[in-house]
Amino acid sequence: MSAFYLGLGLLLHDLGRYTTAADGSSSFVSSVFPELVGQFRTPWPLGGLNQENWFFSANLALTPFGHSNPEGGASTRIIRGGARVGREFTLLTPALKVEPLGGTGLMFSYIRGTGGTVSLNNGNTVTQFGLPDRSALAYVFYLEFGFSVEVSKLRWENSMLMSGVLSGRRAVSFVTDFSYAFF
Repeated sequence: MSAFYLGLGLLLHDLGRYTTAADGSSSFVSSVFPELVGQFRTPWPLGGLNQENWFFSANLALTPFGHSNPEGGASTRIIRGGARVGREFTLLTPALKVEPLGGTGLMFSYIRGTGGTVSLNNGNTVTQFGLPDRSALAYVFYLEFGFSVEVSKLRWENSMLMSGVLSGRRAVSFVTDFSYAFF
């Protein structure tokens, strides 16, 4: 049966070790983005996987608040969308279902520059640096692997998004969201 889900989530963008302060302290997460999530899920429409428990889903997520640069130079918003295939398994009761899933998608990062200057410590002195005053749009393709747990009409989904898989500039992000099936 087809369903349309709406919900809220968190995108932990570009996991890895990042220096986050002048004293050299580091963090594992570069940015955390709250997301609005929409998903359409339907039984597998193309044949071949001739079992009723296979599903195709298309999702769209956006970060309405964005993330600001600590120096005030730019703010970033992300829009991502993807297509996935999953196999649903029923646990204990027909209302409790688990679904491993995998797919691919496209993530757009909109970076809005504010212009002006910022004073930064460059060792022994403070120097003025110019900030970009224009905006940029970047995009990456990603592979997605994850799982969902569904109880009645509530769905909890967790996924790893991997971009640059075949390059030396690989990046991994983590997404978790809660959504509700409206029909």
